[in-house]
Amino acid sequence: MTSHINISLLYFLGFFPCFIFSQELEVQGVVTDIENQTLPGVTILIKGTNQGTLTDVDGRYSIKTFTGSVLVFSYMGITTEEKEVKGQTKLNITLKEDPPNHWTKWFLLLKNHLLRPIKEN
Repeated sequence: MTSHINISLLYFLGFFPCFIFSQELEVQGVVTDIENQTLPGVTILIKGTNQGTLTDVDGRYSIKTFTGSVLVFSYMGITTEEKEVKGQTKLNITLKEDPPNHWTKWFLLLKNHLLRPIKEN
């Protein structure tokens, strides 16, 4: 009887830290560029998995993950960023532009043209 209790206690104490450090949490945030403009359609993946999400039209996202996982933020014409989840539930990120190349220049020109405010007379 005592040996069953000791084995059960060792089993519990051995695996208990796994439950503490691998708790699922929901991380939310906003993705912006260096000009503080929100970025819709940014891909956010949990590194090493096929789980992910996209930012909405306001650059907001929400993803369920675990402490210690790494979120990978990628967007056309923008440098890919990786951020480790350290238990926080809010993670805002500012992405920087890639060094321009032929296609990036055209994309940014089109993006700036399409997102320009309409002036009313």
